[in-house]
Amino acid sequence: MVRIGDRVLFEGKEAKVLDIGYLDVLTLDDSLNVNFVSATIGVLCYKIMSGDCYRWVPADECEPVENDDPFFEQDTRSPHLEDLGYKMVGWLDGLPELSDNSKLPEIVTLLMAIQYDKEKHYGSSWKRKGEYRGIMANIDRKYDRLDKMTEDEIKGVTKTLAEWEELLKNGVNTPDDVGESKIDAIADLTNYGLLYMTYVKEHYPHVFKVWVERNVPQYLRDKIPFV
Repeated sequence: MVRIGDRVLFEGKEAKVLDIGYLDVLTLDDSLNVNFVSATIGVLCYKIMSGDCYRWVPADECEPVENDDPFFEQDTRSPHLEDLGYKMVGWLDGLPELSDNSKLPEIVTLLMAIQYDKEKHYGSSWKRKGEYRGIMANIDRKYDRLDKMTEDEIKGVTKTLAEWEELLKNGVNTPDDVGESKIDAIADLTNYGLLYMTYVKEHYPHVFKVWVERNVPQYLRDKIPFV
């Protein structure tokens, strides 16, 4: 697969690929530096740099250049991540979009990023003391904090999320004024719940399998490769 930055052979000369796109109707247009005519809709083309100028050319007239330098063989992305991403949400392929469900991947990704950063500093301390003194103690602590913050909102002791939203929207306050909000407690509690699920899967795989079979519908389970 040719990517932006790769080199290709066109008309016997090596050129760098600056851009890739499907051009609908290609004409002799100096503004596009297109040097061929086609009435075909959706032609895969490469924008190549050859010498001091560039032009769009059909992809099927180019040949990828094999580079012996291992540096140019490296992809800036980790190759396994694209496959991992599809495994996570590939079961949605072909299904109608549901409003609440469609919002989850973004939130789960942000929670994973937060957990990644914290794990670098704290390791797996969340489970070091076991299921009861470690995991449940952390969940209890975060729940109690969330409960107290909600109680303070109801009493008017602290601002609600809706009040902070209005103040920030109108430029009355800055993000630095918010401090630790209820969202921090919600995020921490959610991440501890997710991590607890990984603990259950690792330590009680048979029980976990029963949970999957009872809760994930067969028509969706068949589309998830890792269950």
